[in-house]
Amino acid sequence: MSKFSLFYRKLATLAQSRAIPQRIARVSTIKREILPKSGQPSIFLEFDSGENLCVPLIWLRDHCRAEHSFNHSTHQRKHDCIGIFTRSLTKTEKLENESIQINPTGGLTINWADGLKSNFSAEELIKWAMRKPAPPSAQLHTWWIGKKMQDLPRIELSQFSMDKFVNLFCRFGFVMIDGVPATAEETEALCRRVGIIHDTFFGAFWVFSNKSQERSETEEFHEDTAYTSEGIGPHTDGTYFQQSPGIQVFHCLQPATSGGETILLDAFAAADYLKEIDAQAHKTLTTQKIDHHYLESNNRGNDIYSYTREYPVIETDSNGIYRQIRFNPYDRAPMQSLSESIDDAEKVVDFYKAYESYSRIILDKDRQLKVMLNPGTVIFIDNFRLLHARTEFQGDRTLCGTYMSRDDFFARARPFLPINHRAYYA
Repeated sequence: MSKFSLFYRKLATLAQSRAIPQRIARVSTIKREILPKSGQPSIFLEFDSGENLCVPLIWLRDHCRAEHSFNHSTHQRKHDCIGIFTRSLTKTEKLENESIQINPTGGLTINWADGLKSNFSAEELIKWAMRKPAPPSAQLHTWWIGKKMQDLPRIELSQFSMDKFVNLFCRFGFVMIDGVPATAEETEALCRRVGIIHDTFFGAFWVFSNKSQERSETEEFHEDTAYTSEGIGPHTDGTYFQQSPGIQVFHCLQPATSGGETILLDAFAAADYLKEIDAQAHKTLTTQKIDHHYLESNNRGNDIYSYTREYPVIETDSNGIYRQIRFNPYDRAPMQSLSESIDDAEKVVDFYKAYESYSRIILDKDRQLKVMLNPGTVIFIDNFRLLHARTEFQGDRTLCGTYMSRDDFFARARPFLPINHRAYYA
């Protein structure tokens, strides 16, 4: 049994174990409380499973799943928030008068002042209301270093399934699909099988080569290094878009005579190593925000000026889980962050120190994975997590590819992931 077969089996077992509750919890005690700051009524719940929960009544009214409040066909609320404080009043402020009570199933029944009623099971209260600890990053991603990568995440087209693709992509940040006919049409068909194309001013799906500068009618040309034979350093694409492309796809239809290797690097792993060796630099890159831009003057009446303001290089959520890396030294806009203040000048110096520290890690050859893309192999790259680069090449080289919608992909992907992991992939 292969390494990835064992991986799929373990992941399926994990997903099943997370999906099946070990026991049915019950509410054991209710205490009414008034929140000291807001003055709003709440209840303190004790569960026989050991959990405790302080719940404002307004939360209970907002999360009511009775027919009067929730459309179960569309999974949408039926109300807005105007008047919700008035609607969250109960018939009486005293528990003994049964405005709030433990029902026979061990959940809650609430009788509201407007005559409506809400029911919650204990499991619903725990699942919907209780803040859960974030899963360790090691459960969400397999961070990797290029020189230690042995088995690459690959799938034969004849054995393709979304289940396999999703789990490999989420773990490693890239997947290679082998056995794809070496045409732009078949490549695009595979991409649309995975998700929706993310269209930009580069086009929905593109075929380009270093000869594109001749501006042929079959290949669109843009003033970008990608359209040359020069080497390109590690970067993420689309830092100048408000909605950065989520997935980058490449298929090399015609390899170069020499060179033209693709380089991949796990930027999440690099960011975590930066945090380990230089916590201040890591903090700087997660808090200081910079601008990026893309400018193109093509003398055809459709000049391009794409710009993004104030995004961090390393973006994390409130749990410290990495969300997105925006690393592109080449497309950084002027840093308009100086004034007469010495503090502003010091912050700029701090940024350059941190950016250089991160760059040194990124340019460590041991961290980089070098692969030669050949006709028949399509690579899907997580543009929020991985950096990609290209070595200089000689001869003619033709590539096709696209960007793909991250929102659409993960909307389709989450059902294949463990339940308690789904919210952390975005």
